[in-house]
Amino acid sequence: KHKIALQDYYVAQSSVSPNLKTKLRYKAFDVDSYNSDYEVVLTFTGSLGVYDAGKSGSIANAALKRAKIAKARKNAIKINNAARLGTIESQINSTLARLSKINEATKKYQRDLKIIEEKSKTVSYSASEIISIKEKIFDQQLSFVDAYLNLNRLSLEVFHLHSIYPSLIGLGINDEGDIL
Repeated sequence: KHKIALQDYYVAQSSVSPNLKTKLRYKAFDVDSYNSDYEVVLTFTGSLGVYDAGKSGSIANAALKRAKIAKARKNAIKINNAARLGTIESQINSTLARLSKINEATKKYQRDLKIIEEKSKTVSYSASEIISIKEKIFDQQLSFVDAYLNLNRLSLEVFHLHSIYPSLIGLGINDEGDIL
């Protein structure tokens, strides 16, 4: 939108700007015998802008304002998405830390379960303790699934932002076609 608005501005400005065109032409009179009868013509044509009561100026100013608004909107979107990426990065880091703690807790509960099961073979042991540990392991596994789904959702959001604004993340191809 920014580039289109700038083009509209230049077109409006050029509609009342003076211009000069040149044309160079070569013309042979006798094409069949070609006896050096030819003519070279250089033509100059020009025009001066016509007074249009400010119409072209207002069109140019409106186009320039549209270009500035489009550029400001693009910058605002880029800043907003950069901030969103920062938020997503911190959420991903905290989710990864949560997954690590869930794994550690699950391993601890599994070790405790093995100890309790071994003791229950030799000593009279309460079944409620075994059930309690198994419930804790199950809760940790549910938490792991929840955190993992959250991590996948955040990853999809990063890829979505990348598909819209590849230069924001630094992957893909920029406007000039260079691979980033």
